Amino acid sequence: MKYQKEFLVDLTQAIAPAGQESAVQNLYTNYVKQFADNIDKTRLGSVIAQKKGESDLKIMLAGHADEISLIVSHIDSDGFIYFKEMGGFDAVLLPGMRVNIHHDGKIRKGVIGRAPKHLLGDDNSVKSKNLWVDIAVASKEEALEHVALGDIITWSGELEHLTEDIMISKTFDNRVGVYVCARVLEELKSVKTHCSVYAVSNVQEEVGASGARTASYIIKPDIAIAIDVTFAIDHPDTSIKDSADVKLGKGPAITMGSRINAKLFKHIKSIADKEEIPYQIEIYPSRTGTDLDAIFSENAGAAGLLISIPCRYMHSPNEMVSWSDIENTVKLITAFIISIKDESLINL
Repeated sequence: MKYQKEFLVDLTQAIAPAGQESAVQNLYTNYVKQFADNIDKTRLGSVIAQKKGESDLKIMLAGHADEISLIVSHIDSDGFIYFKEMGGFDAVLLPGMRVNIHHDGKIRKGVIGRAPKHLLGDDNSVKSKNLWVDIAVASKEEALEHVALGDIITWSGELEHLTEDIMISKTFDNRVGVYVCARVLEELKSVKTHCSVYAVSNVQEEVGASGARTASYIIKPDIAIAIDVTFAIDHPDTSIKDSADVKLGKGPAITMGSRINAKLFKHIKSIADKEEIPYQIEIYPSRTGTDLDAIFSENAGAAGLLISIPCRYMHSPNEMVSWSDIENTVKLITAFIISIKDESLINL
């Protein structure tokens, strides 16, 4: 258990913006190589760890390695640094945030600034274009000694336990998905399975899910299970009328909607009931906003499932999740894979 938690800590602390995920992918490869029969890497950088099964049936597990970040887009004459977003988040969270600018293997510390509220007049709205990074220099020339256009900006946020079960970190979205993929492969290491399992740490989900699309093109899975985080609403100013009634510590959320295979949805719920694994239900009528959107209709199509780990404060430096939810996700997916004995569940 200690080794597994250390692996999760290492995943969350690695720097891996979209298109530059090698730090996470190296950690993932080193962990799964002891359980996998084969490991491949796509041209875009997704890592595919395979466990061979007794049939031609293929299950793809999809987590994503990339994190939301910023990219340096302009440096003004006074050395203030402007940026663009790589992935979606709420700009309201940014002012005052301490950040790391990654330049030639070194980190330059900075803080995100904006004009004081009392000088802004009636328009107090926060927009990224009106924010900058201050690295305490006096000119563009001085700034260029430490920063260049195209440098990645990330924020600090170590994994910390608030309770024995509840944790915060900057990149639970979606290092928990990568962790679950690895751990399921670990749990299956001594188990004969009917299906071959492809546990994939995908790249570039936050900017369009191209990593999952290209990996699924190679694998051609019969069943695809995306593992991601979802919004927990057990905090003020939320309503179950606007979202699913998903809470921390109550188990993974199993999604139902048009991109979910109805037979598999019913079956995985029955597995959870049989194994006494807690779970919650979430509804996505069309797009899910996850790697599943890129996988389910690729090639000839895959029978899809989405299993999500509840998360408060998603796309912030302090994403909050439950350790028990993560481990129950591992248990549920492992039991589901073991239960698949033929192709009957994927034939509509």
